[in-house]
Amino acid sequence: MKILGVHLDGTKIYLAVLNRKRKIQCFKYNKEDSFIKKYSYIVSGLSSKNILIKKKVVELNRKDLKKSLPFQEASISSFDKKDVIINTIISNRWGKNIELSFYITTKKSLEEHLKKMEDIKIDPDIVTSISQAQMRFFNFCFPHNNEAFLIHIDYLFTHLTLIENSFPKSTYCIKIGKKDLEENSKNLEFFNEVSKFFYSSIEKGKKIPLMITGDITKIEWIEEMFLSKNRNFISRILSSEKKEFFPFAISIGLALEFLEKDNLSIQFRKEEYTSRRSLKNYLCFSLIFLLSSLIFSFIIFFKGENILKIRKNILRKNFFLLKKMENVDSQKLSKKMKISLKEIEEKITKEEKFFLPLPLAPKVSLFLNWMHKNPLFKDVEIVFFDYQIIDFPKNKERNKKYRVKVSLKLKIKDKIIAKKFYEDLFLEKNIIDQNEKISWQEEEELYKISFFLKMLQIKDLYYVD
Repeated sequence: MKILGVHLDGTKIYLAVLNRKRKIQCFKYNKEDSFIKKYSYIVSGLSSKNILIKKKVVELNRKDLKKSLPFQEASISSFDKKDVIINTIISNRWGKNIELSFYITTKKSLEEHLKKMEDIKIDPDIVTSISQAQMRFFNFCFPHNNEAFLIHIDYLFTHLTLIENSFPKSTYCIKIGKKDLEENSKNLEFFNEVSKFFYSSIEKGKKIPLMITGDITKIEWIEEMFLSKNRNFISRILSSEKKEFFPFAISIGLALEFLEKDNLSIQFRKEEYTSRRSLKNYLCFSLIFLLSSLIFSFIIFFKGENILKIRKNILRKNFFLLKKMENVDSQKLSKKMKISLKEIEEKITKEEKFFLPLPLAPKVSLFLNWMHKNPLFKDVEIVFFDYQIIDFPKNKERNKKYRVKVSLKLKIKDKIIAKKFYEDLFLEKNIIDQNEKISWQEEEELYKISFFLKMLQIKDLYYVD
């Protein structure tokens, strides 16, 4: 992935290409030149003169801060919110306090910038600020320093930024550049403007280093001039092994702004100003996601259909086996057949992929048939009947047994019959599970009874006694 940082300086275009490993390639093109290269992302920056930075300290937790941000942004600027674009970042934290930095630009400034880019056939994906680019380049060259005055001298303008805690505290743009300094026409005015920025930005008595970037090959005397005229503020001039990249500091910083992608990154190009390529990438991603979802759904569908076919075949085989066995007497079952039934039971129980529990729960019809044949029920009126499967084997709990609970409410007028019915419940072993709880409650002529049914045996599934 290659990121292109683009910085316009008068009639010249400074370009820097960076990859993820921070390998740098720098170019300089005139407006008349054309370059047709495809880069993963293109980044440009608005001048400091088009950006207003405001700060505000709040005492909020993260959840409340997120909710209050729209109100914070609305109150921080005197501009109509429809005419501006605001980027808010958390620039500092201490205790419960959060310092918010609001980067404000007008939509008109952004449109003018995009028009200039369009004139040189560039459509940037990200539009940030030059002060951000200065900060990124400074952190790239001096990762262990966290404060400095940054001065970048362009052909017509000079960009000033004060870095504190590795973040832009204040920024300013002077309409005096290399052209004027080479002609010695506005030197005094230039140093006065810079000194004003120094005085207004830094605490009295504090000294910090100075870093000067830009193409200053013909005005190198400016470094000594700064040291002599601003000794009260400047401790030293910063120099780096990467000094060869100083003329391209802004374009390199712009590319780094994208590569860092942290909570300090700024993007003015959003909503209706989103780049065509970003929209195209978003649409492509959405289309890929949709196609992937459809393919995945088809796979699940056909896989499920295949599973159903397998289960259907298993049931069909069992059905034909049952048809063959339904008239066979249990006493005449050979040992070999009993062993094969045992193997079927074990195979189904241990099957990992497709768990098909054996239907060992007594059917409702079986219990109703038992009630119909039981002579005790002839003198009893059934007021309520309920058949409920309380528990059963599951895929992760295959050893669980079926537990079928039957609840009855009977009306028995004769106490002797009721007593006989009660005693028979505890004697019935063919259909009632005597290992489970049998409940009996008497309410005048009504009797509430509940018990659990005895589970079927594996042989009961394949033949009839």
